[in-house]
Amino acid sequence: MHMKLNGEYQKYKFDQILDTDISAVFIGSDGKWESSQLSSTLNYLEIDENPIMRENLKIYHLPPRIERSLEFRNNGSLRFENLAVNPREYLKIEIIFKSYSSSGLIFYWTSPDEPSGDFVTMALIDRKPHFVYDLGSGLSYTKSEPIAINEWTTVKIERIGKNATMWINSKVVCRHVSAGQNQHLDLGKNNIFYVGFVDEENDVARKVKKLNTPFNGQIQMIRVNELPLDLVKVRK
Repeated sequence: MHMKLNGEYQKYKFDQILDTDISAVFIGSDGKWESSQLSSTLNYLEIDENPIMRENLKIYHLPPRIERSLEFRNNGSLRFENLAVNPREYLKIEIIFKSYSSSGLIFYWTSPDEPSGDFVTMALIDRKPHFVYDLGSGLSYTKSEPIAINEWTTVKIERIGKNATMWINSKVVCRHVSAGQNQHLDLGKNNIFYVGFVDEENDVARKVKKLNTPFNGQIQMIRVNELPLDLVKVRK
């Protein structure tokens, strides 16, 4: 059995344990013991050298979420328009991705028509995740140490007022307090959340245009203030 647990692949082999007739095999949980439920990604399951296919599984209790990743290559990008979240006072963004290269834009969120010019963005620079934002009082940023290329990484960013915190794989890696008086992120109703690359060059603030390098890799999940973004049903 191969599985991904806490971002790392695990391999287990059970010999001479299942030595009796089996009527059912539960995957994840038997539905009775909440504390023992599996919270991970199961990639491959084999019993007696016979691969178990997804179509052969029967949903028993609390069906698992089947996750797919979206691959970005050759200036590929997505755009989400008018997100139904309010990041003015508080913002939390969670993203799971795997990068093929050391640099590239993960996301850029702005309102091109707003005079305030506020924006938030995250990009890889020399394998270091950078969270860059402008609340109207000038540019601020926080960054982590380099991450591994071609491996899944989970990044969580939280901003409360002028305070920003970044987690990498559930570990706090950096904190930052922005300068200036402004502490609100003012994005209007006509906001655009770009993923992977901003194809409209004029939508990128002049001071961070160098960050708009196409992302090459895969993105599995993006959640903004607990709102999951549908990476499939979106305008490309």
